[in-house]
Amino acid sequence: MLALEEPAPGSVYSGVSNVRGWAVAPQGLTKIELYVDGALQGNIPLGGRRADVGAAYPSYPGSADSGFAMAYNYSNLAAGSHTLAVRAYDNAGGARDASAAFAVARFASSFLADPAAVNLDQATLARSGNTIAIQNLLAAGQPYTAQLTWRPATQGFALTQIAPAGGAPAVAAGPGEPTDLTGTTSGQGSIADPGATITPRLSPVESIVLALEEPAPGSVYSGISNVRGWAVAPAGMQKIELYLDSQLLGNIPLGGKRADVGAAYPSYPGSADSGFAMAYNYSNLAAGSHTLAVRAYDNAGGARDASAAFAVARFASSFLADPAAVNLDQATLARSGNTIAIQNLLAAGQPYTAQLAWRPATQGFALTQIAPAGGGGGECNQAITPTSQAFDYLGGAGTVAVSTPAGCAWTAQSHDEWITITTGASGSGPGTVTYTVAVNASGARRTGTLTVAGQTHTVSQTPKSDEGGGGGK
Repeated sequence: MLALEEPAPGSVYSGVSNVRGWAVAPQGLTKIELYVDGALQGNIPLGGRRADVGAAYPSYPGSADSGFAMAYNYSNLAAGSHTLAVRAYDNAGGARDASAAFAVARFASSFLADPAAVNLDQATLARSGNTIAIQNLLAAGQPYTAQLTWRPATQGFALTQIAPAGGAPAVAAGPGEPTDLTGTTSGQGSIADPGATITPRLSPVESIVLALEEPAPGSVYSGISNVRGWAVAPAGMQKIELYLDSQLLGNIPLGGKRADVGAAYPSYPGSADSGFAMAYNYSNLAAGSHTLAVRAYDNAGGARDASAAFAVARFASSFLADPAAVNLDQATLARSGNTIAIQNLLAAGQPYTAQLAWRPATQGFALTQIAPAGGGGGECNQAITPTSQAFDYLGGAGTVAVSTPAGCAWTAQSHDEWITITTGASGSGPGTVTYTVAVNASGARRTGTLTVAGQTHTVSQTPKSDEGGGGGK
């Protein structure tokens, strides 16, 4: 049995999303191959937790860990029609295929790393059903017409149309026909590393190099997205464990193609296949603050951890299967910078206030605020107190209070290495952020900032030679 769950047949994809599904066989599975337009791209890591499949096929070996998934930057493909296929092999030598025809919509650049590269200040917004039409969206300074559509497969709004303003659509009218698997290989490198260039880093006491790329620290998540990253070690890697709020959830499949990591660590065993990834429904978690951690084990018995604090925003239902369950016909839209504010969005008949914001990690618009309209304070208006704080050269601890209605998610982020957030990196509703300021060993006054709940908190610090330095502690 083989199921390819994403890409969804007949859908339009843009940016970083998933290739995912599950496979079982009476003899057990050996591997899952990935093909794009008939060209072999490599293997997809197999072994993700699938309790639903385990319950349906209890006698099949490994059925409860039969998921396969990987992050994939669809914007590395040309705009237009494509076919993605997977081939599952069992231990008896059998094979089975599944495929999906889909289309790609994309900007001229396949990856926009700067959040400010997408700007809506001059855009015009319109809504109908479960879609948002955008005129004059700027991406890297170029104007585009775009459309966002609610997608049940990801429980979020996906870019389903992108066209240069005044030009022809940058996506074909529909996906192409399924392609036979030829077994040929491709050098296009479409298996995504959506991030920046990997810089080798290794200290004498840290043999494992581990990067957790999603969830992005301090971000707000909703719906189905990724847990992903990479890990290498001189002794080779053994496994990756996943922890949520300090509770072990299981292992993340390891072995995804990462040519960038392979180039940075060519002498490390399996470095070119060092990616780990799994699809994760963040809406299964309660709204508010959480911490996700991964622990990497190498073949020499060593271990290393990486973690990210994030917040969850969600509707009352953790999964809305019907595309029509999300409706914007009575909604009011507003835009500022790279965000879209939505009043009176209906989800399963209930009204919500929501916000979409451009997220570089996924190259798309993510739901970053969801609050019941009228039941959680209406709009997600957010304020902080104080907006600035002064410290003497010794530094110390600071506190920022967040005022916002219950159910409104927020995050906090430091923009300077000498300011460290100690608690409250993310939250929902009213909350508090605490941080520490390091000793100012320089001879000059310095100023840094935190972004808390979308607001700027300014930190100033005097040098030791300045006798007029304030307390702030």
